[in-house]
Amino acid sequence: MDAKQKREVRDELSDVKHKLRSWDPIGVVVDPNDPDHSLDEYDSYAPQVLGLLWRGADVEALAQHLDNVAQSQMGLNLPIEFHRKFAEHLVAWWRTRQAAQTI
Repeated sequence: MDAKQKREVRDELSDVKHKLRSWDPIGVVVDPNDPDHSLDEYDSYAPQVLGLLWRGADVEALAQHLDNVAQSQMGLNLPIEFHRKFAEHLVAWWRTRQAAQTI
């Protein structure tokens, strides 16, 4: 992997971390743009989510993954629609990003 590819991966991972703040299933992120707020609550989930996106995961696969994370890692039992709504946003963002990179 060359320097440019490493930078792209780092940028993608950073973007996914930021996006996960909008998912916020435990409700700790009041304002994802607040510089005084600790915003690393969901960062550890970003590599797996990014990996799913790289492998072409669809909305349902991503929603199921997020549901599994919420249940197994956070002890939450939220409606799948909560995760699906965020997964739709994330997959749309990813596809737009990938399309822009191929131009």
